[in-house]
Amino acid sequence: GMNFEGSWESTKDLMIIENNIYLSYVNEPTENCVNTEILVAEINLEYLEFESFFEDKECIERPPENDRKLRPYNGHLAGGKMLYIPDKQSVLFSRGAFRDYTKAQDKESLFGKLILINIETKDISIPAMGTRNPQGLALTKDGRYVLETEHGPNGGDEINLIDLNKEYENYGWPLSSYGVHWSKDFYDIHAETAPLHKSHDDYGFTEPLIYFIQYAGGHGISDIDQNLFSNENRYFVATMNAKRLYDIKFNEDYTSYDEIISYGLGERIRDIEFYPNGNLYFLILETTPTLGVL
Repeated sequence: GMNFEGSWESTKDLMIIENNIYLSYVNEPTENCVNTEILVAEINLEYLEFESFFEDKECIERPPENDRKLRPYNGHLAGGKMLYIPDKQSVLFSRGAFRDYTKAQDKESLFGKLILINIETKDISIPAMGTRNPQGLALTKDGRYVLETEHGPNGGDEINLIDLNKEYENYGWPLSSYGVHWSKDFYDIHAETAPLHKSHDDYGFTEPLIYFIQYAGGHGISDIDQNLFSNENRYFVATMNAKRLYDIKFNEDYTSYDEIISYGLGERIRDIEFYPNGNLYFLILETTPTLGVL
């Protein structure tokens, strides 16, 4: 198989709140055992001295290559997106489980969850569980919810609606998913922990707002951001494998969508960021690699 080892344990996201810069990354707290954590530094232009903002004792062991059928480790499934939630004075942090199928449904674990970390007290709450690899987080324009984008396995990428006032709202992974396993024999080996049922609702889980079925290597939703060019309920959604930028209009109460406009870019889009000074968006394009301007 392909060897991703060189690329997959890396920095995940960067965020600035007032005079601090936050950096999420894949850490190795004990030898050969990884998780996703956050560092913070005070901003200056000489030297950024990072210290820990969020750390977790729990980690996922990297199994040896010959054990990857029973323990199907994938370093890319780290999550790592951060979003500042001003009215809660908190950072919302997304965490994958490195393809460990037991963690996302385990309330004792912080893997496969969206966690809310208070900036002052470091207190933690868990609004969402059952997530696979969330890479995009955006506040809704009315400030009531968060929209989360989630990589499926092969197909089944999702956009989920998150209510930060709930606790342990369950989004189903890996019991439910509209995608399929990359490896056919995983259905036998991991039948109990990861059956990938083709319904969320039937099993007591929250259905995604939107899901994308694309089985030729997956869709690869990477990021979501408010579309500030419009006063409507519109959001930009970036993709990697599909090489598309979507403009999606949701209905007023975020129960469904009214319209999806698709723009083919011919580039993997890793990230989209609004730049207020120029009333434009920067697109981080991976294929070239370049900065695109929208």
